[in-house]
Amino acid sequence: MKFNFNFLLSNKIFNIFIGIFSFVFLGFVLLIFISNTNTGIDFLDKYSGKSKPLSNTSEPLNPVEDSPSPISEEEKNTEVSISFIGDMMFDRQIRRIAEETDYEHLFDFVSERFNEHDLVVGNLEGPISDHQTIYKEKLNLEQYTFTFDPKVTKKLYDANIRLVFLDNNHISNFGNSGIEQTLDNLIKNNISYFGNPYDRKILSYKIKDIKFSFMSYNQFIRPDANETIKNIKEAQNNSDYIVVYTHWGEEYFKKPNEQQINLAHSFVDAGADLVIGTHPHVIQSKEIYKDKYIYYSLGNFIFDQYFSEDVKCGAVANFIFDEKGSISVSEEFVELHIDDVVKFSDCLDLVPLDSF
Repeated sequence: MKFNFNFLLSNKIFNIFIGIFSFVFLGFVLLIFISNTNTGIDFLDKYSGKSKPLSNTSEPLNPVEDSPSPISEEEKNTEVSISFIGDMMFDRQIRRIAEETDYEHLFDFVSERFNEHDLVVGNLEGPISDHQTIYKEKLNLEQYTFTFDPKVTKKLYDANIRLVFLDNNHISNFGNSGIEQTLDNLIKNNISYFGNPYDRKILSYKIKDIKFSFMSYNQFIRPDANETIKNIKEAQNNSDYIVVYTHWGEEYFKKPNEQQINLAHSFVDAGADLVIGTHPHVIQSKEIYKDKYIYYSLGNFIFDQYFSEDVKCGAVANFIFDEKGSISVSEEFVELHIDDVVKFSDCLDLVPLDSF
């Protein structure tokens, strides 16, 4: 038998070629397998066009936009809520009603809501003193010399009415003695005040790191608007907000007169952020002048006047001030009742202040 050397050689080369090819192919398959094991992507899915999320990555491929990062203390916007109310009178019929329960229920219908605010500010329409009320002697509503029982101060504090405006035509009804006793009673009960008609100092009031300056104007006692304008300008360097409370206008007129409008504009021009009016005993219109709010009269808050719906309904202006200089406002109303004294009401809910 003849040995075919050429066949053997060719067969050997073929086997070597097959071995090398098999080795390379197995290596390629192994490399793909290792690679896909590290990424977490299924091999079949990769080549079928269906991918799974990368489970080992440090960040998601698509960040969730609906879950913002927590806001740091530095980024939080500080807000202060202050409620402004109108005329408060606690003599005559109001005193008679309050004394029946030792003043326990004076603000039953409003105190809970008032305590939701950081502060409530109102016009104290008379002195708090131990002088005898004249009402008990004359027994009529036609006398206008007022004095309030010192028990009123604690009730004001409990209702969160902790800042009062004094610059009105009744605070001096019992002279210097009445004013001095008023200041003493307020201080003893931790109630701040501004607008002493004989010493119109600026009151600086700080709440949650927001600085307010409160000042007054009185049409009936030392009616010099230049004094108020001077105070406004002086307060600008040390205030975030400047509030001017005024006692002005004509009683029972539902529209402000020209003098009120001119004065209010001059206060805003000087730098006031908010002007609150009292005295007419009825609600007057509000105005936004140069982006600043002017309430010409908030009307009565608590007063023994029941002869018309206009005097029985008072406005409450609720403001939110923030540290960035933004102001927002909402309004609600209170109604005077002979038996219940004062409570929140819809007495003007259907009549916006702008329409007066």
